[in-house]
Amino acid sequence: MEIVNPIEESVTTPQVFAEAWQQIRADKMNLLVAVARQALHFGSDFFTKQGLPVPLICMGDKGHFVEHVMRKFHIDMWDIMRSAGLAVLINALISYIHVLFYDPEKHGSPEIYQVKTKKIIDYSNVIASASNVIYVAVSKDLPKLDVGGILVTIYRLIKDSGFKSELKREFITESFNKKIRGENLEF
Repeated sequence: MEIVNPIEESVTTPQVFAEAWQQIRADKMNLLVAVARQALHFGSDFFTKQGLPVPLICMGDKGHFVEHVMRKFHIDMWDIMRSAGLAVLINALISYIHVLFYDPEKHGSPEIYQVKTKKIIDYSNVIASASNVIYVAVSKDLPKLDVGGILVTIYRLIKDSGFKSELKREFITESFNKKIRGENLEF
């Protein structure tokens, strides 16, 4: 068995991510193994009182206060990842179900229909997150706060707005090209 030398110098977070990226590029199986080991780590922490700290929040002097508050209200990585995973699963189900109702004659372009699907999911996420925040505010039951769901909502709103802008730009460009070329252009 090889003895590993102790850590002798501090490493920044970007350096850790760069090294992780190199390991993944060297062998794709490293990512699968890392995810499996992280799942085991989360699983081992499931029944503890303290829970796993949330990365980047619990750093520095100010992090101790935030960490204490999060521990007091039972918000940890397991809860955040579980609720985010559930939100992603529900979004995927909504998306797949909505695609089943696509009719090319009625709805036109599949890209436009995809925008409608994303809007439905975004509105659903905003309503669910806002309802959760209102419930927590009224009941003063902070452990019921769906942090993972809120993070998924924020992520989707940012990501989907970029998608919609790109699609709108393509639509305008294509419409402009048709206007200039004409509808019945033949070679």
